[in-house]
Amino acid sequence: MFDSASEFARELGVDRKTVINYIKQDKIHAYRYKNKKLYKIPENEKYKIKYLKKPYPKWQKQWTSAEENMLRYSPHLSSKELSDIIKRTAGSIRVHKCIMRKRGTL
Repeated sequence: MFDSASEFARELGVDRKTVINYIKQDKIHAYRYKNKKLYKIPENEKYKIKYLKKPYPKWQKQWTSAEENMLRYSPHLSSKELSDIIKRTAGSIRVHKCIMRKRGTL
């Protein structure tokens, strides 16, 4: 038996607020203490978290070698012109050019 949502969250590697939200949504069963701020959570609720957790989406797509070659061999084009060609934002092109310079590939 866990004495608080914090202990339960720490054990499973999630945020305390996530556990409290799951309790409020009745996805995890818990008992409240008399002061109503702490929860007692049974051990058998641990298995539910791995089914409730959603994986974070990958926010950026990988740069292909063709796109990197376009950046490398088109120094005369601006970031805006390149963004129209390869369908990425001008900001992401500027950032990737900087990364390529640090790697020594631009």
